[in-house]
Amino acid sequence: MVRDGRAGLVVEDELRQVCADLERRLCAGEASSAEAVFASRHELKSDADAALEVIYTEFVAREALGQRPTPEEFCARFPQWRDGLEQLFQIHGAVGVGSVVDPAGPSGTPFPDTVRLRNLIGPGRNGAPRPVGSRVGSQVGSRIGNYELLAEVGRGGMGVVYKARQEGLNRLVALKMILTGADSGPQERARFRAEAEAAARLQHPNIVHIHEVGEHDGRPFLSLEFVDGGNLEAALTGAPWPAADAARLIETLAKAMHHAHQQGIVHRDLKPANILLSSVVGSPLSVAKKPGQLTTDHGQLTPKITDFGLARRMSSASLGGAAAPELTAAGAILGTPAYMAPEQAAGDAQKVGPAADVYALGAMLYELLTGRPPFQGVSVLETLEQVRTREPLPPSRSRPDLPRDAETICLKCLRKEAGQRYGSAKDLADDLGRFLRGEPIRARPTPAWEKAWKWAKRRPAVAGLLAALVLMTIIGLAGVTILWRQTAAALHTAQTDRDDKEAALAANLIALAHRDWVANDVDAARRHLDECPEPFRGPEWRYLDRACHSCLFVLGNSQASDSVRSVAWSPTGRYLAANHDLRTVKVWDPATGRERFTLTGHAQRIAKLAFDPDGRVVSVSWPSALDARNRSVPRNVQVKCWELENGREVSGFSTPLTMSHGMLSADGRRLAVAGLGKLTLVDIPGGPTQTTISELPVSINNSLTLSADGRLLAWWSELKAVHVWDTAAQAAVGQVLPALNLRCLVFSRGGSQLAMGGHETVRENGVVKVWDFRNGREPVTLRGHANPITCADFSPDGRRLATGSNDKTVIVWDLDTGNQLFTLRGHSSSVWTVAFSPDGTRLASGGSDGLVRIWDVQALADVR
Repeated sequence: MVRDGRAGLVVEDELRQVCADLERRLCAGEASSAEAVFASRHELKSDADAALEVIYTEFVAREALGQRPTPEEFCARFPQWRDGLEQLFQIHGAVGVGSVVDPAGPSGTPFPDTVRLRNLIGPGRNGAPRPVGSRVGSQVGSRIGNYELLAEVGRGGMGVVYKARQEGLNRLVALKMILTGADSGPQERARFRAEAEAAARLQHPNIVHIHEVGEHDGRPFLSLEFVDGGNLEAALTGAPWPAADAARLIETLAKAMHHAHQQGIVHRDLKPANILLSSVVGSPLSVAKKPGQLTTDHGQLTPKITDFGLARRMSSASLGGAAAPELTAAGAILGTPAYMAPEQAAGDAQKVGPAADVYALGAMLYELLTGRPPFQGVSVLETLEQVRTREPLPPSRSRPDLPRDAETICLKCLRKEAGQRYGSAKDLADDLGRFLRGEPIRARPTPAWEKAWKWAKRRPAVAGLLAALVLMTIIGLAGVTILWRQTAAALHTAQTDRDDKEAALAANLIALAHRDWVANDVDAARRHLDECPEPFRGPEWRYLDRACHSCLFVLGNSQASDSVRSVAWSPTGRYLAANHDLRTVKVWDPATGRERFTLTGHAQRIAKLAFDPDGRVVSVSWPSALDARNRSVPRNVQVKCWELENGREVSGFSTPLTMSHGMLSADGRRLAVAGLGKLTLVDIPGGPTQTTISELPVSINNSLTLSADGRLLAWWSELKAVHVWDTAAQAAVGQVLPALNLRCLVFSRGGSQLAMGGHETVRENGVVKVWDFRNGREPVTLRGHANPITCADFSPDGRRLATGSNDKTVIVWDLDTGNQLFTLRGHSSSVWTVAFSPDGTRLASGGSDGLVRIWDVQALADVR
């Protein structure tokens, strides 16, 4: 990878080639990723900007291919760049795919230009993006056709501009060319041609002339009039201009734009950087002015409008002719935020017309009068939001001596509704001319007293005699007015400061609450949310508040000596059973969180719980690894059945089975026990009726499960394959290699899907695969846990899956899309069991902290 030795950054053109190659591979269905790029180009990882671009390229490409990548997945894959990725994905979601804010030009790649969209993270001058990487090598000294390149004078996202000398005519020109590489796609060429066509239609002394359109080595170029005085942006120092100078400049530009509008051209990117200033040699007093020249405190200048790269032709209804082809996708945001009209900032391309250029002229007038643009946020995204929703601060707030008419003209240009601005650029130029001549402007109805005041300024002798008659009255009224204005300004400033402080406090509290929630400190997160001022409790606050209160009850004793390994709901959802303290079963009322019964009597550790169809609790125990070393503990598998109306044991039995693994069906009617190379099925009702499936090559690794009705059996063999067996038909249903180290297996309620949870063989991150074995489909892989998955359960309708993990969290998945619905936090250690309620609105989980938590998953689904 080529690098810039001065800045130590990856060269942008080379980087774009790498990203384009990654896009191509992904589109072709090849197995490629950001990690693969980093493996072959190690130097990319040392440049955070370059690494972010490669990662974001993969994200956008996969999203465009319909693969539904998630920001969480990419932040987990690349934790070292989490902060930059989180900001990038936030802006991606807010701006949307295909919306590019770029003062230099739009992208032509099949997917959005990641360099430009990533630059929205940080601010530049007037909302312009930050530069990324170093420049492509200069071609100064070479020849393009009959042009000798003398110096590079400018560069944007789409093209580069050189100062060149045209042989034969021996004149200086500005030669504009498209960049090579990924930026020279068909769309860029179309926009380049559109700029040439737009400029060629315009013949005006204040619009840069085009000399020639050509092509060299497959790269189109424009030969433009060379303007030697720099641009208006370079002339702006942050100090306000005299109102008359600012008005003269904008009046001149407005007349030029009116000419462009008459030719059906809307610029769409007027800004100081696109206003070139051609200085006039000699003293302003000795040089005769030509059309389009103006004399200011900054000298005698000829302003010229350039860069019609974002220009569009107006519709046939406006021109009386055929409509020009549209190069801007619906919803695209094109332009420079600080000078962008609200309809541009909203991405409403159909509403962008001459009124947008009038707005940009008003924005430049505002900057000339005050020294700063009307809107300037800390980032491009914030600037766009201000343009769409906020009103500009009147220029007189920062410059009290500003003539009122200049402010009125400026603010009329900046109206949010296009219809409330000047009807044309000519109307704006005419009003500025009236202001310069001291005549009443037409931007608003002029009161009689104001007309008289202007008349008095033009005839001071006569006006002085009349003023003496009313001077004393005016002095009294002026004192009251001045005091009232000062008081109102002070109150407004105080209110603004208070609102800003409260907004900053609210943002900080919400960020702290999110941090605490991620760290499983739910109580601290709740305290921060409660401290947030009510006017600032937006969607982020409401989601976190619902997430922090989604745990309805915490059941049990946090000082318990053993983990909760099994929970079960009664068929009606009226009771919830959980094993506590090794050999004890507690039955809870999930509606109130009260304990109803404590069931004891097991001599061994309780391993599995279930409710039978009659609502009785069925518990199964067998020796733990510790019990197996204690000769006083029986080696039998013990089954007990409890009546919940009175909490009495109504039946039970034990059977001497040697076992390594076991599983109880969800209806409590069948027990599967594996050991010594055979698998035994025990029918629980009526006693220990046993069926031994000895002919199966059963060599179970550590996972075994039964379907809800006990008919289907699944296990993970030592050969790393998952087998599904129909116990009624005594036949295999199917098998699959999950390529995981499994910790749990679970059937869906309907028995058509099988969830296989654990972790990958190389990394410890949790993975669950959902296998639709009835239809023979390949398993769907779900990733999101940071540590191995230990348990899982399907919702009754089979459309959601809950998984618990050693990372202390429970994730609920949408099986229709494969996306995470939400994450449940609160357990202080590993989660060992999860179970949906019969109606699917609640979820119970238990873990190593000895506690059972009941979650309101329906409320979390509703808030999304």
